[in-house]
Amino acid sequence: VELLRWFMAMLLLMPLFFVLLFLCLVLLVLALCGCTFVSLASLCLLLLQQLATPELLQQLSAHVQRLLRRCRFPVRDLAVLLQGFAAAGHADPLLFASAADAAMKGLAEATAVDTGRLLQAFAAAAAQQTSALAKLAAAAVAPQAQAAAAAAGAAALTPAADPSSNSSNSNNSSSSSSSSSSTEEPASVFVAAHRRVFKECVKALGDRVLFAAAAELTAAAQAAGLALLQSQGAEAQALMALLQHIRSAAVGSLGLFTAPALAALLHTFARWRLEFPPRDLLKVIRRLTQLSSAAAPAAAAAATADPAAAATDVPWHPVFSPAAAAAALDNMTRLSCLHSLGVLIRPFVAAAAAAAAGATAPARVNSCNAEAAPWGAACGGHRQPSAAAAAAATAAVAAGREGSTQYVRLPAAAAAAAPEAAEALAAGDALFGEWMDFVLISYAAQINKAKEINNNRGQQQQQQQQKNIQPLLRLAETLANCTPFVHPGVATDPRIHKLKRKVLFMFQLWHDSFVLQQERCPAIFAMYRKLRSKAVAAAAVGAAAAAASAAAAASAAAAASAAAAVGAAAVVASAAAAVGAAAVAASAAAAVGAAAVAASAAAAVGAAAVAASAAAADVAAVCARAALVLLLAAKP
Repeated sequence: VELLRWFMAMLLLMPLFFVLLFLCLVLLVLALCGCTFVSLASLCLLLLQQLATPELLQQLSAHVQRLLRRCRFPVRDLAVLLQGFAAAGHADPLLFASAADAAMKGLAEATAVDTGRLLQAFAAAAAQQTSALAKLAAAAVAPQAQAAAAAAGAAALTPAADPSSNSSNSNNSSSSSSSSSSTEEPASVFVAAHRRVFKECVKALGDRVLFAAAAELTAAAQAAGLALLQSQGAEAQALMALLQHIRSAAVGSLGLFTAPALAALLHTFARWRLEFPPRDLLKVIRRLTQLSSAAAPAAAAAATADPAAAATDVPWHPVFSPAAAAAALDNMTRLSCLHSLGVLIRPFVAAAAAAAAGATAPARVNSCNAEAAPWGAACGGHRQPSAAAAAAATAAVAAGREGSTQYVRLPAAAAAAAPEAAEALAAGDALFGEWMDFVLISYAAQINKAKEINNNRGQQQQQQQQKNIQPLLRLAETLANCTPFVHPGVATDPRIHKLKRKVLFMFQLWHDSFVLQQERCPAIFAMYRKLRSKAVAAAAVGAAAAAASAAAAASAAAAASAAAAVGAAAVVASAAAAVGAAAVAASAAAAVGAAAVAASAAAAVGAAAVAASAAAADVAAVCARAALVLLLAAKP
């Protein structure tokens, strides 16, 4: 009996042994290829993507459905499972319907992050279901169209109808209708489950946002933004209203936000170009300024605050911890905040300029109905024009362009937002100047220190040391997106020249201090040289085209004058010889024809030159824009 038990145990463990051996071989191959894994979850996801088949996914779906009938899953586990199936492209309607029923039971215990992830998983599955139904409908319409065309051709050839053919056609139509109904039944089940989950999740998120922490607000906004990418219609409007509600809650509790949390929140709203009013932006900028001014005293008090907190065994909250406040404002956090602020405040630059000049500006007034914004939050996805442009707005809504910005004249009652935009722009300008100087000085100090260390080392150690250029690329991207702060409405701002000089000096220090990565930096500088040569060549082509057009115009004028002179001489000669009116008309026609030919040739040459110069200017503009992003434009 014992031997039989051992034998059965070996039989049961044998497949597991072979599976583990196969996984070890896969890990060995991936390690030889240079792949690295952050965690076990990423490894499992990679293996699932490489090894998953439709049959395996269907078996896993059936197994999960059996587990859902027997056990109770929290919303966090359900969200992870559904996100995995949606990422694998297996949106089983029955699985998602069962998960929706299970999620309704534990939604009251879920956090804002878990609810947002569940919402994101259902949105991804709904997008896959929509595309699958569209493909099925297109595949079902094509045979029906072919059958209808064949039936029409047969009816044209045979005027008498055959009852047997009618019965066969009716059988075919009934079979097609039954197949369509069978395909629509799982889809209707999924649609009902999705609507129920979406409504409850949005309601739960709206309730939890009121007392959520800063990290939960940031994560919920990120999940809602990802779900917004795959939503349409009323669902998109509800998600926009939810995001505006999250923004209102975050602005109302800015005192609990640290710099990294604010950077993550601003990045979420700047990534999808969500509405952020200038009044709220001004509050965020003031909070960032407060954190920046408190960083130095916090760093001085960190040495005494942390031992006191450790002695009492009571952890400090990040808001009240001087050490956390001092360590939070690193260079990457500053650059991330400046980058997001530059993107969010860009739509209000025209409003600020209009407030100063008293001219027109784009109106950015939120409009949202009660169903889309059940918490009284403003919907940022739709702009409402003034009363003078009501007809244009109605036409835009009818044409399906609700999300477009309507450029209207600011009325006297709505002009109060323009001073707020100007104030927010001024505050952001001051913060940009302070933080950018700090970042540039910090990076320059790091590069100089590393250069001194490398000078004291041997040549072999210098060649082995490599430095990532990613911080400087992040700096270049931030400067390229902070144009409202660099030159707000001014054509030439002396600060941009100062920033260019500093950044170019940093690039020179970086190039002299380190052996740059062979995969990135040589490619970047080679691309810059290529773009620069293209820009120079395009400018030369444009100048040559302009010169050619001028020469063609001059030659055309000379040819026209010569033809006119020849025509006049012919007219005089024909009149003196008394040849007759026919010779006069012929000579005049010849002169006019010669002038017309010369003018048409000159016009063709001029048009070609203009087209060539326009193409060259376009290429030059593209090259200049790329060079500006790289911050390697011409030195001032």
